[in-house]
Amino acid sequence: TATLVLDDALSPFFAAESDNTFNGGIQYKRKVSAEKSTITLPFTPSSGLENCTFYKLSSGSENILTFEKVTKLEPNNPYIMVKTEGPNEIDFSTDKSTTILAKDSVASKTTSSPWTMHGTYSTLVINSESCKDNAYGFTGNYLKKNTGNMTVKPFRAYFTTPSTTAKDYLDVIFGGEVTGIERNEFSPEGITEIFSLDGKKHDCLQKGMNIVKMNNGSIKKIVIK
Repeated sequence: TATLVLDDALSPFFAAESDNTFNGGIQYKRKVSAEKSTITLPFTPSSGLENCTFYKLSSGSENILTFEKVTKLEPNNPYIMVKTEGPNEIDFSTDKSTTILAKDSVASKTTSSPWTMHGTYSTLVINSESCKDNAYGFTGNYLKKNTGNMTVKPFRAYFTTPSTTAKDYLDVIFGGEVTGIERNEFSPEGITEIFSLDGKKHDCLQKGMNIVKMNNGSIKKIVIK
C-alpha cells in the first residue's frame, strides 16, 4: 500500500538496487514560477497535464532547437514544459500502482545532433570539470548557456552541445512558432521575416522548408517536420 512521495527539496531521491512497486501510486508537486521549464519523471502522471503543454526535442542545428508537442509523458524521458493555466503549484501524481525499476534511478536522454537533452533525478552542478561540452539550462523563460557553475534541480533537464560557436541564448521553436528567446543584446540573430519556397511571406514557420531572414541580414533555411 506504500505511496512514493517525491520532493524537490530532497536529493538524491532514490537509487534503488532492486525494483520497487508502490501500490499507492506516486506523488510529486512542482512549484512553477516561469512559463517555460523542463521536467523528467520516473513515472507517468495522471494529473497536472491539463495545466501545461509538453514538448520533446525533435531536431537541432547549431543555434536553433526545435520541439514537437506530445500528449503523454513517458517515464524517464526529458521534456520542455510550458505552463498554460492553473495554480503555480502543479500536482503531477498518479494513484495507480507503479513499479520503478532499479535501472531508472538515472534518467535517460534524448539526442538530436548536435544536441543532447539530459534528464536528472538529483541536483547537478555543471561546470567545466563535470561537463566538457557547452551546457544550457532555462533561466526564467530563456535557454541560457552555462558560464560558470550551472545548477540543475531534480526532475528537470539540461542540454549539451560540443559546438564551439554556440550563442549565449538560443532560439527555441515549438510547433512551428518562434518562441523562448526575446530579441535582446544577447541574441543578435533574431528572425525578422519568414518565406516559403514559393516566395510567399508568412507570420510563423510552416511545415517543410522555410527561408528566414535574420535581423543581422543573413538568410537561413529552417525545416519543420
